[in-house]
Amino acid sequence: MTAADGAQTRQQRYERGAAVLDAVDGAAGARVVAALADVSPDLAHHVVAWGFGDIYARPGLRPRDRQLVTLGMLTALGGCEPQLEVHVNAALDVGLTAPEIVEALLHSAVYCGFPRALNATFTARKMFAERGLLPVRNAGTAGCASGAAEDAGPMTERPERWTQATVYPDMWVNPQNDPRNTDGVSPDGELPTLQDYLRDYRLTLTMKCEGLDAEQLARRSVPPSSLSLLGLVRHLAEVERDWRTWVRPDRPLDKLYGPDGGDFAGAVGDPAVVDGAFADLAREQRETDELLDRYPDLGERVGDQGIALREIWVHRIDEYARHCGHADLLRECIDGRVGQ
Repeated sequence: MTAADGAQTRQQRYERGAAVLDAVDGAAGARVVAALADVSPDLAHHVVAWGFGDIYARPGLRPRDRQLVTLGMLTALGGCEPQLEVHVNAALDVGLTAPEIVEALLHSAVYCGFPRALNATFTARKMFAERGLLPVRNAGTAGCASGAAEDAGPMTERPERWTQATVYPDMWVNPQNDPRNTDGVSPDGELPTLQDYLRDYRLTLTMKCEGLDAEQLARRSVPPSSLSLLGLVRHLAEVERDWRTWVRPDRPLDKLYGPDGGDFAGAVGDPAVVDGAFADLAREQRETDELLDRYPDLGERVGDQGIALREIWVHRIDEYARHCGHADLLRECIDGRVGQ
């Protein structure tokens, strides 16, 4: 193998590792590598190329299982709290739930002792708090002398389904209280019809969030999904902003919440974060509406890709409709409230 071949293989391993690192650890992993750039770039290379390009990329274990092994090893080693922070977040991102992580750290106490298991658990708690996952509802209870917990099976908390609607019980509210209801016939013309559908889906998302506190809005209530109602609000604000670049690519806009899924990852149970998200969504909706109002011809093509305005409108409705379906499930699992 020539020197050029060796350099190419080295670069390929690094690129493969960088892709796996991004998929597993996201922005947190990238920050670790960047922090090594001015002190030990060779160590950064080996972390990416060997650790992720050669080991994490192997097919023998699923990503969630690799994270369980990693959490156990870091806990047993002790003194690895910064790495535990990264890998607790990674574990959540690849499908482990907070209760499963807590159970794994509890299990580690048998082999590495309570002090290290406690330190790891407190590190995990910090990550759960940042992602709005507290309190953690554990799956079971041990030490019951009567054996009742074993007889009863896993403990779950499932809210009772309910609705405020009485006229049509499958609806969210009664007709007189529903802002989506409009008197008279349906809109005339294609553009008014598209606008009407988009308006209703936007209202539906907002209605699905009403009556909840910051913790509930940030709760990832359908594990192992990382979705939350607050995350959806932030995501749609980001998407509204992006749609404007479809029309005017000459005016690029920075991401509201940073790269690599910051819209969902940063959806934490802080009232200030909640207020900011709804303000962002309202502003981005208004600015996108104002831009598209200048293009009444749905057949007109815009942007450097020549996208028809009709496609942009349909895509907007599709985006909100999909996420309103997510919101249905998220809300039902938070407090049991149901309805269209």
